[in-house]
Amino acid sequence: MMNKNKGECTRKLIIEKATELFTQCGYNHTSLNQILKATGLAKGGFYFHFKSKEELGVAVIKTLDECWIKELLPDMRDCANARDKLVRLCEAPGDCSCKGAVRPAILLLNLATEMIEVNDKFSEMLRGVFLGWRRMLELIIEEGKKEKIFREDIDSKAVAAIILSNILGANLLAMLNRNINLYRLQLRTLNEVLFVGILK
Repeated sequence: MMNKNKGECTRKLIIEKATELFTQCGYNHTSLNQILKATGLAKGGFYFHFKSKEELGVAVIKTLDECWIKELLPDMRDCANARDKLVRLCEAPGDCSCKGAVRPAILLLNLATEMIEVNDKFSEMLRGVFLGWRRMLELIIEEGKKEKIFREDIDSKAVAAIILSNILGANLLAMLNRNINLYRLQLRTLNEVLFVGILK
């Protein structure tokens, strides 16, 4: 029987390598052979941990929240208020600046584009990820309302969705044009325009 720690490490390795491959190539264009080559495992080793590529896809999606927090969200613990948190978020580097192969925003966009109409399980999970990310931003907007920094009449959910859509879209635009400055410019502009509309 496989050592438990070794088994957990192997499972984690498969998820990490699949995350990189799904980000770079998409889910449909990533073969089991590519995953095996990236992990150095034989088929039996893979199937010990996952019954199918779809089960692996589910495991990858489950790690998206952790990836987003680790790779993209800046540390906001020392921010004085909700406005400072949003400013820091807009100043943080996006996926397009990530040196590693883990790019959660691009992975979310890739998987959503591929799966939204063909795989109900993936679609539902990806919607959940998007809603979770949006909810995190919504809580910051609500915090700003309580602090009497943001207007109380704004729709927190809608503003959070605008911010998240801009983060996702700016990452995609920068990646398409191979120019990270486009991300910085769009987020800097969002920062300027956003506070014209929501500050009291």
